[in-house]
Amino acid sequence: GVGHTGGCAGAGGGGGRHMKCVKATREKLESAAKNSQAYPRLPSIAEAALYCPVAKAQRRKDAVGSQIWFNVFTLVNIVASSVLLGCEMDQNTGSIVQERLGFFLADFYFVAFFLTELGLRFTQFGWDYFLDTWNILDFLLVVVNLTDFSAALDPASDGGYRLASTFRMCRLLRIARHIEGVRLFQGAWLLVQGLVESMRSIFWTGIFICVVLYGFGVVTSTVVGQEAAIFERWPDADIYIGSVLRCILTIFQIMTFDSWASVVCRPLFDAGFLFAVLVFVLTIVICSFGILNMVIALMVERLSAMKEAASIKTGKYLNRIDTELMAALAEDFEKSDEDNSGELDNDEFLRLVAMPEVAFKLKLLGLKAEETAGLFKLLDADDSGSICFKEFFDGLMKLKGEAKAIDLMHLVTVCKRQELRAVHNLRKVRRIATRVDELQGRLDSLGKKISSETRSRHRAAVRNKQVWHDAEERIKVIGKMATDLRTYFPTLEETEHKELLDEIEKINDLTGDDEGGDGEYWM
Repeated sequence: GVGHTGGCAGAGGGGGRHMKCVKATREKLESAAKNSQAYPRLPSIAEAALYCPVAKAQRRKDAVGSQIWFNVFTLVNIVASSVLLGCEMDQNTGSIVQERLGFFLADFYFVAFFLTELGLRFTQFGWDYFLDTWNILDFLLVVVNLTDFSAALDPASDGGYRLASTFRMCRLLRIARHIEGVRLFQGAWLLVQGLVESMRSIFWTGIFICVVLYGFGVVTSTVVGQEAAIFERWPDADIYIGSVLRCILTIFQIMTFDSWASVVCRPLFDAGFLFAVLVFVLTIVICSFGILNMVIALMVERLSAMKEAASIKTGKYLNRIDTELMAALAEDFEKSDEDNSGELDNDEFLRLVAMPEVAFKLKLLGLKAEETAGLFKLLDADDSGSICFKEFFDGLMKLKGEAKAIDLMHLVTVCKRQELRAVHNLRKVRRIATRVDELQGRLDSLGKKISSETRSRHRAAVRNKQVWHDAEERIKVIGKMATDLRTYFPTLEETEHKELLDEIEKINDLTGDDEGGDGEYWM
């Protein structure tokens, strides 16, 4: 069982001990919940500015801007506007409205939609709308798009504002905001967040690359760009190494592997400038294999740190939720104790887990409905037929979630001990079986002797019975002979028939008939 092995303090102690047990456990849960939170602090300025009453928050939640269908429709319009802008630029339409009437009507629709969206969200959040950076960016894009659309209506306009329409592509960044928290786009949001978090590292890496490019550009211009012979042997030398800036661009081309061997290195090698080729190879090793891979490593490291931080944050949140669930289950346990005994029997426990709210709480803890049927036997470790709250609490804390490595190791250890105990008991059983076989053999031998003795006694009894039967027949014959002598012959003298009388007296003694019967014939 997974319950408390030693029982609980309230077992058999009545409702008073049970209340103390529940109270102590509840205090323990509340203390754990307080410890799981951060140290108490004053709210920041942003938190104070974003604070709103419950009623106001409910109105914001029920507004149109918070509905899923409205946000999805907004994303569709953002993508359609960007695609339409690309098609318009690809067809190279003019700046006159009559030449781009279809695109003009589409722009009118998108301007009207995004202006309506801006009004709805401003109505929803009020001036708090401008506390979000994304909202400020969207507001500026709407203003620029509206200005561009107004300029297109002016016939005297030369289309100078058409360049501002390209800023509408920045609205695509709002897609990253809307995919936050969506499980389907969790990987994409992690990449976007990692890129944003790595911008500082990427910025300083870019600065370092610029310094390296400048250094190698100066070295290349000094070693190769000052040689007049190379300009005679290589016609394109002035394009690639004619100045320091051109040398920097050449180094950047080599760093990106853009035809660096056939266009730059091979002509220098044929011209005899092997040292310049070594400089270019060193540039590839440092910039391409070193710095650019360092950027990737920084991004991967940042993504791993963000994922670990998100896991820790999620774990703390789940622990707090588990603590609140256990506190709620403590109240349900107390309500289900109908007899106030401090314990629940099997029937009370089944009624407890059958309650919809308790079943939902157990499901949140990772226990399925079909697993609760045999849960009572697991929690009742002492086989008392009832469980107290401590057994219930400790058992649920051990059963919730997936099995950890230490739990599996403990299970393997217990199984190993049980296996050794079973082997030891098996050896004992074998020794006992051997002794039982010996006793069985002895009992079989004794049974044979008893059977032989029984048969012998049976035969003796049969013979004894036959002897007694023969003796009775003989007595009858002798008695008949005596009767005949007394009846048909004169009485003989005792001395003449002494032997016969002695024999009759012996027969009378054997039969025990001392009184009456045939003894009267011998008197």
